[in-house]
Amino acid sequence: MTKNQNNSKLWEEYADNYRGFLVAFDGQMLCSLFSSCGDVNYYNELPPIKYSREQSIEEYIYHKYFAKSMQYMHEQEFRLVNVNFNGFSNEQRKVKVPIEAYKYIQIGKNMPESFREELINSIPTELKNIPVFQ
Repeated sequence: MTKNQNNSKLWEEYADNYRGFLVAFDGQMLCSLFSSCGDVNYYNELPPIKYSREQSIEEYIYHKYFAKSMQYMHEQEFRLVNVNFNGFSNEQRKVKVPIEAYKYIQIGKNMPESFREELINSIPTELKNIPVFQ
């Protein structure tokens, strides 16, 4: 996830040069569904992620899930993480996002009209009231 939905580099790289779409969410609401969430921090040299007794669990989680190479700083990434050191079943891995957490859908400016129609027609009934714009 990114905090900047208008980041042209992300639209170019991850949305096929504005041919894709994004779904905006209420970040606070999503955070409440996960065991940890926050901004990614960017480093010239990534911190070690080997757990040791000298390191707190929080520090280990932070280094493992919220650290990224400086080359990705333009992404302004925000991550949501569920941590369970005993593992998750397939059912526990699923997160049900409440309808209220969806803010809007933004369609890329270069999305072909036929894809745009297909996208809009594929929105589930319970999400039909979410704003869609280009």
